[in-house]
Amino acid sequence: MSVGYFSEEFPFPALLDKRDSTIWMSLIPHEMNTMERHLREMSGNVLVLGGGLLYFPLMTELNPNVKSITVVEIDNGILELNKKILRETASSHKISLVEGNGLEATRDTSGFNHVFADLWHMAEDGMPLYSSLLLNEEKNPGTVFHYWIEEEMIIYLRECLLVYLHEVAEGLPEKAPEAYEDYPGQPNSDAIVHAFQRMGIERRTNTKDQLLALISRDSIRKLAKEIRPNWEG
Repeated sequence: MSVGYFSEEFPFPALLDKRDSTIWMSLIPHEMNTMERHLREMSGNVLVLGGGLLYFPLMTELNPNVKSITVVEIDNGILELNKKILRETASSHKISLVEGNGLEATRDTSGFNHVFADLWHMAEDGMPLYSSLLLNEEKNPGTVFHYWIEEEMIIYLRECLLVYLHEVAEGLPEKAPEAYEDYPGQPNSDAIVHAFQRMGIERRTNTKDQLLALISRDSIRKLAKEIRPNWEG
């Protein structure tokens, strides 16, 4: 797989999806940089959703303001890999591994100061879980939630919204549901545009200021919570 231009081989650890050899996680500078801000913000008791290669928990462990790190991983194979990584690293025993569902684990986060969610490969496949986790965040105001590549997901959802508003502005005919290439649990951009159609989102804006408010970061996060029933229904 070509990932860049190098004068010599550049080996790096990676997790591959055994179904299609997709790289699910890799320890390359770009991916590590996407977590840097979140690492600086951790303190107290931290809940990490998704074990991966344990990069985030191991780096969080170095933070003197962090008391404990609980990692929830649903895949037994990855959990066994995580156990092996812990045995082979100089861990200070702040890290605990738990087999379970990350979404279920965030229904009540009263024992945690921070939650870091890294359960997706990219913005597109992350939207369903991101939407559900935002709803759980709303129910747990005492915990700070952090989402890997959240800004990319916000941009992705904003782009889908602007595509739909463009269709409305151009007077394009409404599409029937079967015209969208939807598939259960993994909505593509067409499915999200169709969800905005169901919501009648265009009725929420009549002025430039209303439009700017609608596509603002806070508004997009609220829409992410609101949109899921409309792409499932």
